[in-house]
This record gives sequence, structure tokens and C-alpha cells, in this order.
Amino acid sequence: MKSMKQFLSGVIFLTLLFHYTASFAIPTPVIKPTQDSNTVKKLLDSAYVLESTDKDAALTIYRKAYTIGVQINYILGQAKALHYSGIVYSDKSQYPKAIDMYRKALKLYHKINYPRGIGACYTNIGNIYQYESKLDSAVANYQQGLKVFEEFSLTNALAQASGNVGNIFQQAGQFEKAYHYHNQSIKYAEITKDSSILANSLINLGSILDALDKQEQSFETHKRALKIGTLTNNYYVIQLASINIADYYKDKQQYTEAIKYGLRSLHYANKLSSTFDIADIKNRLGDLYLLDKNYTTAEIYFNEAMALSEPLKTTGLTSSIYNSLNKLYAATGDYKEAYKYLSLAKNLNDSILGEKQIKSISELEVKYQTAQKDQQLVQKQLQIAKQDLRIKQKTRILMITIAGIILLLIASAFIFINYRNKMKLQTQHLILLEKKKEINILEAMIKGEEKERSRIAKDLHDGVGGLLSAAKMQFSVLSTEIFQLTGKDQFSKALNLLDDSAGEIRKIAHNLMPELLINYGLGEALSHFVNRMNNTHLKISFISIGELPEVNQNYELTIYRIVQELINNIIKHADASEALVQLSFQEDVLSITVEDNGKGFDLTTATNGAGLSSIQTRVAALGGSFELTGSINNGTTVFIEFDLAVNNYV
Repeated sequence: MKSMKQFLSGVIFLTLLFHYTASFAIPTPVIKPTQDSNTVKKLLDSAYVLESTDKDAALTIYRKAYTIGVQINYILGQAKALHYSGIVYSDKSQYPKAIDMYRKALKLYHKINYPRGIGACYTNIGNIYQYESKLDSAVANYQQGLKVFEEFSLTNALAQASGNVGNIFQQAGQFEKAYHYHNQSIKYAEITKDSSILANSLINLGSILDALDKQEQSFETHKRALKIGTLTNNYYVIQLASINIADYYKDKQQYTEAIKYGLRSLHYANKLSSTFDIADIKNRLGDLYLLDKNYTTAEIYFNEAMALSEPLKTTGLTSSIYNSLNKLYAATGDYKEAYKYLSLAKNLNDSILGEKQIKSISELEVKYQTAQKDQQLVQKQLQIAKQDLRIKQKTRILMITIAGIILLLIASAFIFINYRNKMKLQTQHLILLEKKKEINILEAMIKGEEKERSRIAKDLHDGVGGLLSAAKMQFSVLSTEIFQLTGKDQFSKALNLLDDSAGEIRKIAHNLMPELLINYGLGEALSHFVNRMNNTHLKISFISIGELPEVNQNYELTIYRIVQELINNIIKHADASEALVQLSFQEDVLSITVEDNGKGFDLTTATNGAGLSSIQTRVAALGGSFELTGSINNGTTVFIEFDLAVNNYV
């Protein structure tokens, strides 16, 4: 079974829609920018940057932008602040709050006749209804968005909105209609020549091909999407393509390969911090471990998925988890638990795709295609509304009582959530302070070590190195005065030993405080170091991509030490014949890759030695990320990444 959320592209689409508006030729209201309106725009851009790293901070900035927009009567700024806040709340799985933000933004967009925002809000609302398995409501909102996008010929928006409608029909089991919409999505995506949109559309198409029992075509389509996602570093595309490829290997009963892709998908879902996706992937990983008869691991993943899913009230996903637990307990002979989860799954399935909801979806499709049937549906809805009004009048007292109870519950829940959030923020603040304290201590230790290295290097070079040079000069003078010494082997050996000793002193001094690093920078210093470490047993290559800007010298020196330690580890432990050091700088991100073809080791059982632990500590002190991969007889790869702009090193 494919994920209920093959690719709900609305949230990503909305972000692109407003930050790359130059590609759309749409008549929009002329708004003369002032200093205050520019302030709102800058706040919106700042909050957007924080969305993936600190959602609460992003919401705070969006609220500030909205407040300023109200003060200066900048309606477009108010609408965008509300709209973007809805996207963040959706990412936090706070769906009622997100819908409230979208609807407030819709009113403002309608007020200034801003079609781009109107269509985007309808699409986002449809996404949330799909998460909640309210398929008829999802279709209704998607089709509202499609009307706007078609009216203004927004090709890239049409690509993603068509894919969303296709997902609804796929979930409802209407695969031919789903296939039609996904093909439309591919057509629009190819017109836009946007690799991100194309990858999204390919994932949707691959999912429906699988539902139509065209597994090989589905597999090739997902591999194509995965390739695009990897080249563009699109975490969400990699996540979804990987889990769907895992399903392919699951159908082939190649469970080891399936688990490999499933774990890769979970890795990127954790990077994106999407609770829904993490729960969905853990459930599917549990299925794989169940098929592989690893019941203990399967139960762990199912329980973790259920703990994440139930608070979200995503009935489709929760039903799938209940079905999985039913199979697990049946396989282990615990029939009481198996029956319990079978009953829970059946109850949820009845609420997700009842006959009434399937009929409603079909009616909405007909409404979208023909204006005549659309009018008939509107009349029916008016009649139902009148009947509802008469019923409400007869049961007014009962409804008031229920409303009072609901308001009391909401107020209680709000007080509890507010208290819990305050406690959570306080805890996070204490953790952050402790972490900053640890980093400051580490930085002080590193600076102390480098200062001591510099002193020792200077003493060796100026002191011991000078003495050896003077000794050699005396020996040379002695050889000219005592001619008989020139031909003596012992004398020649003594001179050679002096030369070797002086060379070793220079080498040690250079390693302790490399002059090339100080004079020419990190790239030149690493290139020189790699060349010096090359020998007949180990060939080390160095590649530098991009031009590294001027950065703090202590920062450069720490990175140099890290690479130096990794190369020394290869020489001492890897038993390798080839190694590679790659330094890459692109868009303020410095990436370092050090890999070898040595004997490697098992990452699942091995423990980090003092060297690797020291390297990880230094990387953390610089605010970077450290990733170690490898296996027995397949070498080892270390990938380190620093965002120079975020950490203020540029």
C-alpha cells in the first residue's frame, strides 16, 4: 500500500509561489512600496528562512509583519503574513489553526483581488483536508484552486494542483481518474522545465502506476524522481521516492533492500521534522520488519508510529497502523490483541471511505467538469441548508448546552496547551544555554591547544632547527679543513643524519603551525598537506570546488586539524591504497568529504575512538554537521558540512 500522502505539494508550492513571483505574468494590484511596506517584506523573507529550522521564531516574525501591515493598511502584507503562518502551523501538524490562518488570508486576498494568493490558499486547505481523510472537502478546495490557476494560466501551479486532485481519486480507489490528473501534472511540469515540480509529479505518477499493477514502470518513474531529488538536494523528494522504492522491493520480497530504502526515507523525514511523514514511514518500516520476521523491531516501529499518528487525528494513517498491529499480533499468536486492533481498524475504515463520502467525491468531479450539474448540486446544497436550519431551530436548547460544554473544553485545552508550551520553551531555553556553555568551553580548549602548538612549532623551528643548521655548518667547515674526513662513510652518514633531523624538525613544525595556511588559506594548505602525505603505499587525491571566502583564521586552522586527523586515521587504521579529500564551497555552505577504499568497519557495532570523538566535538563546536558512513571491506566516508553565513564565519 502506497503512502496516503504520496505528494501533497501545496505547502512547498505556496513557498515558491510568493518568493519567485517574477515567473508569473498576472495582473496584480499596484502597491507603491514605502519604507514601512519594505519592512514588512523583509520580515516575511526573514521568517521564511527560519521556517525549516525554528518554526516558533518564524511565527513570531510573521505576527510582527502582520501587526505592521495593519498599522500601515498594507493588506497584501497582512494576507501573506497570515498565509505563511498557516503553512508553518500545517508543518507543525496544528491543522485547525492552519485552516483558520488560510481562511483569514483568503478574505484579504479577495479584498484586493489577488488571484495567486487565492488559488494557493484553496490548495493548502485541500492539503489539510486530505491529511484528515476528509476527501470530499479536499476535492472541493483543490478544484477551487484549479479554476483560479487555469484562469490565469499558472502552469507550474496547475502541475501541482492536478497532482493533488489525482491523489484524492487514488485514495478513493478511482485509479483511472487519478491517472488522468497525474498525466496532466506531468505535462504541465515538463512545460515549466522546473526540476522540483517535475520530481513531485513523477512521484505521484509512480504511485498511481503501482496502483494500476504497472510495477516496473512505477519503479523506473520513482528512480527518475530520486535522481532529480538527489541532484537538486530536495529532501522531500528523496524521502518520498525512497519509501516508494522500498515498497517495490517489498513486493519483490527483497526485504533487506526494502529496509535500506525505508531507513533512508526516514532519515530525510527526520531532517524535515514532519510528524505525519515520520509516523507513516515508521509504520511502513514496521511492515517490512514484520515480513522479515523481525517481530520485536516491527512492534517498536508500529508503536512509535501510533504514538505520533493518534494526536494528529489522521484517521487514514491511524487505520493503517491498526491493521499492521493486527497482523503482527496474529503472527506472534497474541490473538486477543490482534482482534482488538482489527476492530479499531474496521471502525476507522468505515469512517474514512463510507459510501456517502465516495458519492460526494464523484459529485464534486462532475461539478467541476459540467456547469449544468454544478448548478443542480448548488440547489441541492441550498435545500439541505434549509432543512438543517429548521432542525437547528427545533433543537436550539440542546445545541446551546452542547456549545457551552465544547467552549468549556476548548478553554480548558487552551489553558493546558499554553502551560505545556511555556514549560517546553523554558526547558528548550535551558538546554540551549547549556549547549552554548559547552561550546564556549570547547572553543577555549581548542584555542589553548593551538596556542601551545604554535609555541612548540616556533621553539622547534627557531631553536632546535637553528642548532641543527649550525651543527651542519660546523661539520661542513670541518670537512674543508680536514680533507681526510670528506671520504669517510661515517662522516657522510653523520651529515645525512643532520639533514634528515633538520627535515623532520621542519616537517613537525609545519604540521604544528602550517605557514601555507596563514599565508595562502585553507585550500592551498590542504593541497600541500595531501601532497606531502602521498607515498608509494597510499595515493591521496585533493579536489577543491568553488572559491572559499576569507574566514576567521582560527576557524580555518580547526578545519585543517580535522582533515589532518582524518588523513592520519586512514594511514594508521584503514589499510587503504587510495583516498580522496574534497573541499566544496557553494551558497555559503562549506562541505568536506574524506573517503578511502580501505578495510572499513561495521558502523552498527563499532564504537568511536578518541580520534573520531575529538573530531565530532570540534565539528559541533563550529556549528557543523558530521556524518560517517561505511561498511566492512567497502571503505569509509566522512562528510562534514558548515553553514558559514548562519554561524557568522564569513
